[in-house]
Amino acid sequence: GTSWTEAVSRISSLLHKYEGARVICDATGVGDPVLELLRKSAPSRPIEGLVFTNQTKSELIDGLAWMFEQASLKMEPNPDLLRELEHFEAEVTGAGNVRLAASGSGHDDLVTALALASRLLPRSYRPRITLGPTRTFSSPEPKEENRC
Repeated sequence: GTSWTEAVSRISSLLHKYEGARVICDATGVGDPVLELLRKSAPSRPIEGLVFTNQTKSELIDGLAWMFEQASLKMEPNPDLLRELEHFEAEVTGAGNVRLAASGSGHDDLVTALALASRLLPRSYRPRITLGPTRTFSSPEPKEENRC
């Protein structure tokens, strides 16, 4: 229920309060004018825009899930965020695409905001999968049991 102008004003005041803060904003559709408003309200700050596609949203959510799995993301519990996380799902559409969103008529704004924010956090380890030839391993020699 917050207007875009009010949201930009709140974010701008936070940017002035926290000098080292970085901002990443959804630049998809309606988000693009909001990104421009943010950049005008804080011209000295780097404000990154991200256009959501199936691939970028998948990368965001995979990154967030990885951080949860590695217990590398610590935060205060927020009932609204926890509710959204519980109802966030991957669904295969009729066209065969994967839709990442809240189930039913639920919201996923907080999950998306957390995924965007976590994208800016440092990661000590980013797994990479490299495909190559099939590797075979020899079986270890069976150990003899010590009997008395």
